[in-house]
Amino acid sequence: MLLGVAAALLSGVPTLLLSYVAGFVVIAVSTRDLPASLLAAATVLPLMLIFVGIPLSLVIGSAFGLLLGLGCMLRNRPLAITAGAVLGMFCAVLILGVLIPLLADASDGFWHIVTTPYVAAIYGAVLGVIGSRVFRWLES
Repeated sequence: MLLGVAAALLSGVPTLLLSYVAGFVVIAVSTRDLPASLLAAATVLPLMLIFVGIPLSLVIGSAFGLLLGLGCMLRNRPLAITAGAVLGMFCAVLILGVLIPLLADASDGFWHIVTTPYVAAIYGAVLGVIGSRVFRWLES
């Protein structure tokens, strides 16, 4: 099970990098202003990922990794990538869509975007696919 947690935590790095790129693209498309997009990419996005993205990735990655390791122990072989994506979506929607609104006011701002079920599911699916691949690589 610890191998699953390690794989999930390692997969958090590329997932956060993809989140950074996606955030930059969304800001650039919505503002249609390159200097403002570059300024946001240099200031706001890194701070958001440091203070919000990393802790959430650690929590979601740990829960996902435990489930991934448990599934591997029960089956005596690694889970498929699609199963990893489904587990990742489950963990992300559970944590971002259910637990975060109970703990924080998610009515507006960044929390409202993150707690949207579709955004949480996409983030979890990406984390799950990358985590499953890393788990298979670590196990071999």
